[in-house]
Amino acid sequence: MKKYGWPLLTIFAAGILVRIENMFIKGSSHHFFYTLTLAIAFFALGVCLQPKRKNKTWVKKLIVSFVFFLLILYDLGALKPAFLEKIFAFAGIYQFSLYLLYLYLGWLFFD
Repeated sequence: MKKYGWPLLTIFAAGILVRIENMFIKGSSHHFFYTLTLAIAFFALGVCLQPKRKNKTWVKKLIVSFVFFLLILYDLGALKPAFLEKIFAFAGIYQFSLYLLYLYLGWLFFD
């Protein structure tokens, strides 16, 4: 169950949560909750994909958490510096790539 079950359960739970969210949350707050739910779901999936969760280094976890928080702010539109927009445009990082970055940061959290 550990190796294959938790990632699959995370995917199904995130799908159900997004569906429930779409039914009940309307208006201007929908984008905020939708973005936050997807970011947390991808991060959780990355954590589930990491087989070894015994790393005790707190500095790397702090840096990963900080980058995750900044990416969420960027995705919500609260933090859009011009230089970051140029870097993301040059690297071809768009919405799908941001989701993959959330997944990677979740995996990296325990690496």
